[in-house]
Amino acid sequence: MNTKKATSLLDKYLQGKVNEEEEALVQYWLLRETEKTESEEEDPNYPQNHIEMWDTISKTINTKRIRLWPRISVAIAAMALLSMGVWLYTSRQEIVEPSIQLAHQNDIAPGTNKATLTLSNGKTIQLSNAKTGVIIGADLRYNDNTSLASVPNSKENEFTTVSTPRGGTYQIQLADGTKVWLNAASSLKFPSTFANTAERKVELIGEGYFEVAKDKKHPFIVKNAGQDIKVLGTHFNINAYEDEASIKTTLLEGSIYVVNSLGKTGKKLIPGQQSIISGNTISINSKVDLEEVVAWKNGYFNFNESLESIMNKVSRWYDVDVIYEVKPASDPFIAKISREKTLSALLNIIEKTGDVHFKIEGRRIIVTK
Repeated sequence: MNTKKATSLLDKYLQGKVNEEEEALVQYWLLRETEKTESEEEDPNYPQNHIEMWDTISKTINTKRIRLWPRISVAIAAMALLSMGVWLYTSRQEIVEPSIQLAHQNDIAPGTNKATLTLSNGKTIQLSNAKTGVIIGADLRYNDNTSLASVPNSKENEFTTVSTPRGGTYQIQLADGTKVWLNAASSLKFPSTFANTAERKVELIGEGYFEVAKDKKHPFIVKNAGQDIKVLGTHFNINAYEDEASIKTTLLEGSIYVVNSLGKTGKKLIPGQQSIISGNTISINSKVDLEEVVAWKNGYFNFNESLESIMNKVSRWYDVDVIYEVKPASDPFIAKISREKTLSALLNIIEKTGDVHFKIEGRRIIVTK
């Protein structure tokens, strides 16, 4: 580490003049140093400037309260360290250096607002990627009130579908005022009107976030493979991708009743709980990171999971296939990353935090050691 740069950064930190990235760098470094053992520090190969910097910081701990970020992103810290020319000394006495940048000519843009609307008469409309959502009613409008098309008269049991491809996302406002956000590779099937219906039934494939309009006389029912959800008015997220091992429904506001279609068992959720359906069993997780669950809706990835789980999300959002030349590590990777980054930028962040590398070949990601 360049001692001058380290000293300058430390001075800025003690004076409270660091930016978010610099603060994450120092605090992550602090966490690493508190975990070092005496034998490691006595190792002649252990960088002397690490010891010197730690000694200086230690003297300030009693006079300066250090606010440690919860679950500091290893990715952000590692990037900050590398950008300053800093080398991290690991417990295995190896130097972690910047990996070779993924070739820009192979880069892939992130997903965008992209969806197809299929009317009850079979007509399909490619929704504008310059808009963020569509409103269903007597006529079709984008959510900026731009006119789209007239809606044919619908008979009972006739449905409209909005579907997003891999690399697409879209918002929908239903005829009753319910709002739905669709993630990539997802679809929502619903009646154009809920008039003369005892229940407001819709069908979801993939992932969607719901803000259901309250109507006690007409319960809102969400059906998907493996479960039925009954609500009156509430906010919740459903992750029901067919290539995932389980269906996860997370409640943010109100209450819902989740029924396992196979086991015919049900659970009532309260805010902050998540139901997990696998096969004919249903379980409840009461320790859910709600910000992590709805991160996709808010425009970023909030990873706290295995590499394989992460790559499933990457595959859907960037419309790519993932090929593993090595068995993916099961250790969780933790980071908060914008979904607006290019694919190479995202993969470079992941590379800097673990023993994994990527190659982009066309629309394929090759995972290597």
